[in-house]
Amino acid sequence: MQPLPRRESLTEMTVARLREAIVTGEFAFGELLSEGRIAALLGVSKTPVREAFQELRREGLVEIQPQRGTVVFTPGEAEFEALVEFRTMLEIGALKAALAKDADGLATVLASIVMRMRTALAEDRVQDYLGLDGEFHETIVAHSDNGYLRDAYAGISSKMAALRTQLGREPALMEKSMREHEAIARGVKAADLEAVLSVLQDHITRRRGSYWRDRPNAVAGPEAL
Repeated sequence: MQPLPRRESLTEMTVARLREAIVTGEFAFGELLSEGRIAALLGVSKTPVREAFQELRREGLVEIQPQRGTVVFTPGEAEFEALVEFRTMLEIGALKAALAKDADGLATVLASIVMRMRTALAEDRVQDYLGLDGEFHETIVAHSDNGYLRDAYAGISSKMAALRTQLGREPALMEKSMREHEAIARGVKAADLEAVLSVLQDHITRRRGSYWRDRPNAVAGPEAL
């Protein structure tokens, strides 16, 4: 029996478009999302928009508030602390596994991403740079060759991408982030487990010089993303 050909549904396309709008900053933290307005803009009925809101709520990208409606998430201090802790556990574990299983393969891919990041930064392609930042970390998790780690990380990747866009666009912060990604890539290439784990943990959890140093009042947290 052959599987039926599958086309992307209107709901799936609506989810993808709204997720992109949140991740790229088209919608700001706390912004009210009008079901009717979005349906009109996308040329769909309200039903796929309503269903998309539910999926994005499960991903943590929107909140559905009584008496107000659907709004883009606004991260608070407690959520930031939890996200940092969770991400640290996942990435440190993934990096250890990846170095044990395929250190050379990981080093090659990270070196390529770092080169593209440096080019994007030099050409002032901010959104491309931030996207590559996310790809860098997702690559570490992917090379762990552990489906549970990949699934867990996928659950927070869109939210982290939105945070990078909203808070990580300052040139000095991107340059500092660039240097840290280069240091991680060098550590992986040298197979220096202790050094690379230290750099990665500092990159994720540092409290000074991070994206959050000059964050908006509505946002609190230490993460450098």
